[in-house]
Amino acid sequence: MLRVSVCFRLATAIVTVLAATGEMAHAQTLTRTVGDVSVSLDGWVPDYTVTIDSQVRSLHREVRVHTVTTMSEVNVWGDRVIVLGGDRVSEANVIDMSTGTISDIVLGRKMTLSPDGRFIAYCRMDPASEDRSAVYIVYDVGSTPDANRTSLDVTGMTRQRFAGVPMYPQWNQGNRLYEPEPGAARHDDHSPIRWLDATAFAFLDFCVPNIQVVVVSLKLGVSNPDIRVQSLEPDGVVDATKLTLPDGVPLASQVIASDLIPIRSTGNSWIFRLVIPSSPYVKSRSVDIEM
Repeated sequence: MLRVSVCFRLATAIVTVLAATGEMAHAQTLTRTVGDVSVSLDGWVPDYTVTIDSQVRSLHREVRVHTVTTMSEVNVWGDRVIVLGGDRVSEANVIDMSTGTISDIVLGRKMTLSPDGRFIAYCRMDPASEDRSAVYIVYDVGSTPDANRTSLDVTGMTRQRFAGVPMYPQWNQGNRLYEPEPGAARHDDHSPIRWLDATAFAFLDFCVPNIQVVVVSLKLGVSNPDIRVQSLEPDGVVDATKLTLPDGVPLASQVIASDLIPIRSTGNSWIFRLVIPSSPYVKSRSVDIEM
């Protein structure tokens, strides 16, 4: 099992101007070394080449990845290479090093890898015609593609969308369903998804009338998550006297975090900071939370 604790860095991004045609061609290179495995990704949307090398394993692989998103991260977990990119539309390609083939493709939103590359956390991806109530999902790179599905009766792009294990809202986690609960209040993602360590991530969830901080711990695996939810008092962040909201719109709807920064862990709890974008009605640019 291969682990890494260093943060990913973009190695190079090259933009070449083709003067003769006036067109702009882009080339992108990402590199990562984990243990004895070196991975590089070269190309641009829609075609990338992933090169995997390991002298210890006497291994060399070149894998073509066809994608609609700009790739932003590569990592290694065990015998898998993960290539991930995008935000509003995110895509993860999971490559089996032993065969040099793509073993799984996952579509979602706001995808982010755990620091060691084991887990991918994201929101489900919805067709534009559907309600965009957020459902948070985790894909376990250490498991098989079928183990990362709650149903095997789907194919094609639907199989790519309905991947991973639902974590939140808890109705989705308990029923192992990707679609929002019928008739339930809508959940809106009000922050990025941020990893606190290799097995825990946090995000800000708005569900009328509450704004809630959610921490999901995967120490016991995706089948037995520890989910903690704590309501945040919006009047500690937003000055209601400086806002004129339509009837029925709660103050909590105006609390949006641009980031969640882990400060420290204390036993079984976390202390982290919500970073609030500056605006005329914001009382404080940051709020510290202990959960």
